[in-house]
Amino acid sequence: DTVVPGNLLPCKNSVAKEGDSYQFLYQGADAKVVYTYSPQTGTLDDFSVKVDGSQPFQPALGGGVMVAGEGGGKRAVGSVGSVRSVGLVEGGSRLRVRWQYEVAGQPVEVTWTFGIIGKALTVAASCDQPAVSAFSLGNVGSAPLRRTLYIPYMPADWGRGAVSYLPMENVFVCRYLDWNQSHSSRCPQGEAAYEPKTDGTRNPLVELGYVAVSPDVSEVLPNAPHQPSRFLDLLGPRVMLDVWSHHSGTYRGDAENLRELKDNGVDHVAIIQHVWQRYGYDVKLPDHIPANPEFGGDEGMIEFGKAANECGYVWSVHENYIDLYPDAPSYDATARVLLADGSPAKAWFNAGTGVQSFGLKCNRALGYAKQNAPTIHKTY
Repeated sequence: DTVVPGNLLPCKNSVAKEGDSYQFLYQGADAKVVYTYSPQTGTLDDFSVKVDGSQPFQPALGGGVMVAGEGGGKRAVGSVGSVRSVGLVEGGSRLRVRWQYEVAGQPVEVTWTFGIIGKALTVAASCDQPAVSAFSLGNVGSAPLRRTLYIPYMPADWGRGAVSYLPMENVFVCRYLDWNQSHSSRCPQGEAAYEPKTDGTRNPLVELGYVAVSPDVSEVLPNAPHQPSRFLDLLGPRVMLDVWSHHSGTYRGDAENLRELKDNGVDHVAIIQHVWQRYGYDVKLPDHIPANPEFGGDEGMIEFGKAANECGYVWSVHENYIDLYPDAPSYDATARVLLADGSPAKAWFNAGTGVQSFGLKCNRALGYAKQNAPTIHKTY
């Protein structure tokens, strides 16, 4: 249900008070992992972790809540407030801490909830006051050596997510925020930004994530909190044919290509007819239909679809509901994504036409799809 990683082996998790601190314990046949929390600063610096007999280190140094500073920068808050309440909740499986910070002379209260699932320390934070500008799960501290490993397809600030490997401790460390739970403007991997909205206010803080430490890298990578696609069995065995240019310059030429593929024993194909839109590729979106007359129009696309179906191939046309072009017949300025200052957010710039598109609000995309997709399916 969340991004928290799974665990390979059966294990026992527990949370217990030890003196003035709290311990979050993983015990399994492979390792013993203990996260120790000593509430002193109101930041995630208060955590250390120890794996078996290795030296403890800080798994989330620098993590915590941040507020907007002068000049638009961010500054961390902590060591300037006090614990309002702390105690085990939910049958002793979680620790809830209410921490009061001082921001611009005013008290701001953040509720932290910590737990452990497998080898992952779970971290949740919320604040009813819209005062927080950023939230971070921090980074590795107090470890003598580390190596950063970049993970393909794991989104982060620089387009690729990172995992730390600590050779002295022989463990991997990763952190991730749950994008399904976050109320932030964006939350790549371990840091969430709460930017001002067009009315100058920010969303109140709501975050859920984890920091995981394990000898096995698969136990620190985020879980994808979605059901598997129902099209896996259909698409899994097929070769993807992505059509960008047209055989003999027409959709009918593409149809000839498909029949030749079938005659040569290519049976398992899934097709995207990529460049087909009425006004050209990435031109006047989100208006797509009818098919571009330059390549044969609807008549030619119908012939292409007939060939694909006769060959037993599954196929689609490329549709785009991200870019909104101001010269589109259906253009609606209210569908544009707006920045904090009220200006429209720029998306793709079409160098060929010289037209700048704008970001399309995600809650408007489905409406545009309903204007195109049913007609596309029925016609072709």
